[in-house]
Amino acid sequence: MPRLKSEAIVRAQCDAGLAAYLAEIHKKDLTSSAGTGIFLGTIISGSIWGISKVLNEKFGILEYSFIFGGALLSSILSAVLTWNNSDGKHELDFETVCGSLEESDESEEDEDEEDTDVEESEEYYSEEKLLPTKILM
Repeated sequence: MPRLKSEAIVRAQCDAGLAAYLAEIHKKDLTSSAGTGIFLGTIISGSIWGISKVLNEKFGILEYSFIFGGALLSSILSAVLTWNNSDGKHELDFETVCGSLEESDESEEDEDEEDTDVEESEEYYSEEKLLPTKILM
């Protein structure tokens, strides 16, 4: 049974599998890249607008839209083209974390089995007082 909320989240992610984990990572990368594209598009378009006001140049809304859209599109496209590059690292991370959870589950099961074996044995209780003679951890 999970002891912490974060452990429960990790167990749910491990139960969902590697494909779901990679899909979540890709979604986060895409969202982050879209945010970066919006930020850069706004900065570049705003800078060009400020420069055009100083130089008395006239740009229409279409030119600013192309600049903004180009920054957004290039940022998203770079994320889509490169997100498989780090899949190997994410697979290794997934296997490491989920493998350690499986090992801890197995060790807890072994400890539970040892506890039941000791409790059921006749040597566990002294014959005179019927008090536990061993301290289990």
